[in-house]
Amino acid sequence: MKPRGFERRWFATIGRTVLPAGALGGVTAGRDLGGELGRQLARMPWTAALMLRAAIWVAWLTPLLTLRRPRTFGGLGEAAREAHLVALLESPRYAVREGMLVLKLAVCFAALGHREALARLGAYDLGRVGPREPGRPDAAARDAAARAAS
Repeated sequence: MKPRGFERRWFATIGRTVLPAGALGGVTAGRDLGGELGRQLARMPWTAALMLRAAIWVAWLTPLLTLRRPRTFGGLGEAAREAHLVALLESPRYAVREGMLVLKLAVCFAALGHREALARLGAYDLGRVGPREPGRPDAAARDAAARAAS
């Protein structure tokens, strides 16, 4: 399923509200969130892709209903955007809450799902400098031990 150009822009705007470019030491600053959305949707089952796209639409268009003004998510200020997403995450409607959780998860995958970000955050011992913690084998040693045991 291929997103339209405006859906990519919407996802990028929502994504920068969830994870601003300067968050986590700026590790997400250079990511093309809209492009990542396209890659994610291409790999998802169509049902999951449909849910993610619906969540993007809900997040973008619900300010028209909740604020009763001609404003979409893109027309809100930064604080109002954050408040709007929090309100959707606290919605009494299960489908809205879960849709927003899927949207947040997709943003995190898009922003942090690459080796450079994970190394900068120190995840999975990527980019680790110096000795490992005592008693904590690296991933290659764990894999080799698992293969030997089986």
